[in-house]
Amino acid sequence: MTSTADLPSRVNDNYMSVDDSTSENSFVIDRLHVMLHQEIASYPSCVNYTAHVDMLPVSCPLTQKAVVNDEWRRKICEWAFGVVDHFEYSREAVSLAMNYLDRYASFAHSKGMPLSRKAFQLAAVASLYLAIKIEGKNNRGQRLTIATLVELSRGLFSVKLIEQMER
Repeated sequence: MTSTADLPSRVNDNYMSVDDSTSENSFVIDRLHVMLHQEIASYPSCVNYTAHVDMLPVSCPLTQKAVVNDEWRRKICEWAFGVVDHFEYSREAVSLAMNYLDRYASFAHSKGMPLSRKAFQLAAVASLYLAIKIEGKNNRGQRLTIATLVELSRGLFSVKLIEQMER
């Protein structure tokens, strides 16, 4: 009786033996290791800009209003998901926006300038706007405008301020 391990697997309309498949998997794994090494060596690592906040006492005034913590980041992320869901954009836009936001906040923190909650919120709005611009139109063929984001921020940020942050 032939075992399934002896049967060739079908890849791209060609048949490949199990040994070839294992060799290909090994190649892919090696390639991923090289890419990861290049990323670590080429790009500065992001610092956890929320880590220091957890060490502050709850009674500290900074903890209450000025500093971005994990909870504040989570709320921003949930808000962004609500926006893309409402306007029927791909949820991947939030992933991209949060990547931009985390990198920006990490950079600011590494330079000794941690973001206040308001500055973080502005950066989040600009990051989401940029991610949605890259994505293009939503499922209805519409684009999200900065004016809509101004409304969603309840007038906290102007069109000019969001455009400045985007740059």
